Amino acid sequence: MSKVKVKMPDLNFPKHLRYWRGLSKLSQMELALACDLSPKHLNQLENNKANPTRQTVLNLAKTLNLSFKNTNGMLTAAGFTPEYRASNLFSKELSFTHHAIQRIIDQHNPFPAIVTDPGGNFLMMNTGAIGLMQFLINPQLLGKTQNAYEVYFSELGFRPHIVNWEETSREILLHLQQEVLAIPPGEPGYDLITRLERDYQLPENWRETAQSDENNAIFNFHFCKDGINLKFFSTFTTFGTPRDVAIQDVRIESFFPADEDTQQFCEQLNPMP
Repeated sequence: MSKVKVKMPDLNFPKHLRYWRGLSKLSQMELALACDLSPKHLNQLENNKANPTRQTVLNLAKTLNLSFKNTNGMLTAAGFTPEYRASNLFSKELSFTHHAIQRIIDQHNPFPAIVTDPGGNFLMMNTGAIGLMQFLINPQLLGKTQNAYEVYFSELGFRPHIVNWEETSREILLHLQQEVLAIPPGEPGYDLITRLERDYQLPENWRETAQSDENNAIFNFHFCKDGINLKFFSTFTTFGTPRDVAIQDVRIESFFPADEDTQQFCEQLNPMP
């Protein structure tokens, strides 16, 4: 079946294109050359003086490194149908994928592992993560948020117990800056950094510091509560070649003990059968 244009109200492809090109810090000339377009044509696209083909939109989205969600958003803004499916991770359609992810985090027990979306919303977690949160987090917070970043930065969450707070918080914020690019403007989570700055005390001048740092794929955590020191390093896992928005949005953060004391603590907190 051929994919045809659909008429939708208030389409604004030029606005999308200007926004993402600006965010990528590419000039019109650079983007045009990368997409095999003439600079004149790209200028016309950005100023609503020409209409893109579907393939042109896909080429632009790929060059701008847009997520599936944002690629679909750009296609829709240009009057085309979405390219990628947007299933629910907990739907019957993705039950095999859901089961596979559950197996991955269960195999990581007794050490913590959580599954989130790009905005840090909890999707799944293993018993190791539940045990660590119950140990570190004030019970008042457990019923108020389902967001990992709010847990990190809240005074009722991890923050009072993170010894290397300045270092870790900047790395987390730098990571989040990259993550929110996968969230289309206007959707829940897109303004997460703004909300964190409003509701929590973030490190001063973290934006300036973050701009000069490279994104670190490994976080180092040093927790201390009631005289108990816990040291972890965590890594993120994503699916390499997804074809569905829900699968591309999955982030698996696995925490590994950085010393024998932390390993023993996790083993005692969550004894394996």
